[in-house]
Amino acid sequence: MIFSTDVAGMGAWRTCEQWGVGSAESTVESREGLPTVDYICMLRYRIISGIIGIALVLSLLRWGRVPFFALISLVTVLGLNEFYRVVRRNGLRPNMVLGTVVGFSFSLAALLRGERGLELALIIALVIFFFWYLLVLGKSQATLNCSYTAFGSLYVGFFLSYLILIRDLENDWLLVVLVLVATWVSDSAAYVIGKLFGRTKMAPQLSPGKTWEGALAALILTPLASAGFVYASELSVLSRIVLGLIISTAAQIG
Repeated sequence: MIFSTDVAGMGAWRTCEQWGVGSAESTVESREGLPTVDYICMLRYRIISGIIGIALVLSLLRWGRVPFFALISLVTVLGLNEFYRVVRRNGLRPNMVLGTVVGFSFSLAALLRGERGLELALIIALVIFFFWYLLVLGKSQATLNCSYTAFGSLYVGFFLSYLILIRDLENDWLLVVLVLVATWVSDSAAYVIGKLFGRTKMAPQLSPGKTWEGALAALILTPLASAGFVYASELSVLSRIVLGLIISTAAQIG
């Protein structure tokens, strides 16, 4: 999901500063106006937060469907809030309440009715967005506001709800862990390589920290990490490589 660079960067910088690594000698002002600290500290921050996050997910996975649903719902709400906040910074006015409710409904449908429930929730959501569009038609930027509202709830809520469906598969928790580990590897590889060798900005306005060099590193290392995830033995090596490539692509887009 999307997290704006200013929030993520400032949060990690404050954490590194508390650890005593982001000192005045190692902190400089970047061209984007954000403090840049020792990348080793930032990498340590990502490793620790990743380990804690995966441990939390594992605990809830083993605890049961409802606790895991609660976690996915929380992540959905937070992710949608961040997505709509970024959209609002560009002068648009998506309906945050409607988008968040619809996004949450996908997780609820996946919990209660599985894949068929998710399909039904998607149809109902599209109908709701269509009628809402008719109500606001004629207002300023109505098409863009409706489009971003619908896209956010689908992009964040609909896709995250599939983790609930994955959990219900055989060897459920291993597949979920594979997705999380691959996402973490992609994010960390893109960050480290981008900081060390990155020269070409990918999307300076939306995400100033992302570089094409980091993206390429993530696309190479994530499939390799997925292929080495031998615990998901029901998937062939080729399947794990393709899955890692898809996850890395989706993670970087998000």
